[in-house]
Amino acid sequence: MSGALALGLGVTVVTGCGSAASSGILDVAGATTASAQAAPVAPGSTPVLLIHGIFDNSSKMEPMDRYLGAHGFQSRYLINLVPNGGQAPLETLAAEVRQRVDQILADTGAPKIDIVAFSMGGVVSRYYLQDLDGLSRTRRFVTISSPHHGTMTAYAMNTPGAIEMRPNSAYLDGLNADTTALAAHHCTSIWTPLDLMIVPSRSSVVHWAKDLSIPVALHPLMVTDSRVLAAVANALTEPGTDWNAATGPPGLLTADDSLPG
Repeated sequence: MSGALALGLGVTVVTGCGSAASSGILDVAGATTASAQAAPVAPGSTPVLLIHGIFDNSSKMEPMDRYLGAHGFQSRYLINLVPNGGQAPLETLAAEVRQRVDQILADTGAPKIDIVAFSMGGVVSRYYLQDLDGLSRTRRFVTISSPHHGTMTAYAMNTPGAIEMRPNSAYLDGLNADTTALAAHHCTSIWTPLDLMIVPSRSSVVHWAKDLSIPVALHPLMVTDSRVLAAVANALTEPGTDWNAATGPPGLLTADDSLPG
């Protein structure tokens, strides 16, 4: 059974292509802001970096962090992108992602990382993957309601980051010009057709990733909806994973696997 099928009603596959042991937060404007340094990961496991979107900070991804921790993902990390309101070019934020990944891999000794990125975080991460050699250090890549082809709402601001998220921007055209390397990786794009922040919502649809449409009512709810949380966990552990052989994968999750309090 595929992870997508295990999610139950309300999930459309458009195209194919234990407890927390550690969770860290890095404010790239300063030092680590929460939690002790992680212990080295067990052989065969992979640290997961959760990346927030515009106007958010690391707290936005904490519900997902808790969910993954409760379902066997032992090594999870957060990041505060600074500035977070579009004031800086997205290339600047991508360099912050590279810094964070380098730190995590150095601390854990893991060879690669998994990246789960929400909204703006997805297109920031793509620059890291495609232009800063991040693909060589990344095992799996999951985006959630990311404007891969731009969003009309970006016209509401005239900041460098917002301009780069407009349809047909030089930034996005550059990323979309050659996605061959992305297509060779294990990538998943999760989105909602009801999105009023990513306009049109199908801007999240890409040919280089497994595509999951989940009808969540609001853009911000995409990081707390139980179906999305289960889809993310499945995307990180479905066949092809290098999950810790000693414990085995946690198994396909469903929307009934509730979010811990």
